Amino acid sequence: MKVFALTLLAACSANEKVYEETIAGYLQTDECGKWTDLGFKILSMKTKACTVGECIRILIDDAEMEKRQAIAAEEASLQMMKQQMEEKIKSEFLGKMFREIYEKEVAYSEQRIRALEKAIPAEAGLYKGLDPEMLLGIRVTCTYRISIPWGNARHEQTDSFLLTPDGKKVIGTDPRDHI
Repeated sequence: MKVFALTLLAACSANEKVYEETIAGYLQTDECGKWTDLGFKILSMKTKACTVGECIRILIDDAEMEKRQAIAAEEASLQMMKQQMEEKIKSEFLGKMFREIYEKEVAYSEQRIRALEKAIPAEAGLYKGLDPEMLLGIRVTCTYRISIPWGNARHEQTDSFLLTPDGKKVIGTDPRDHI
């Protein structure tokens, strides 16, 4: 049992070393491929597997939030149109003309709200047929320190990086997403 625990600890430690090297290379290399020694040092690290199922959940959650915001905006617009219509229709001269215009706009807004309520996020279809447990990448949230080479300034920062499943390449960063 102790041998298994030590083996698992060594494997985790080896993976973290790979992640650290990958992130260090990513942060210390500019767009032109020039490497600058920033004295990169990881102070703390948390890792989390990013699976197909998790990606689908994130896409659906984001789409639902956008859908709620779009519905709220459309409903606010609809309310404002209805109030304006009531005021304009009071005038006998302009009443008929405005009634037709506003009734079309109200019908369009109501149709748009119904369509938004039924909408299903298309992005989730990208993962259709894939095993929800399939590993797409590793999310690494780390606090690190870098030193500015042209001064004595040190900077500490926490960021999340999405790495390939083998941990040898940074796919992207997400400053809003910390484990």
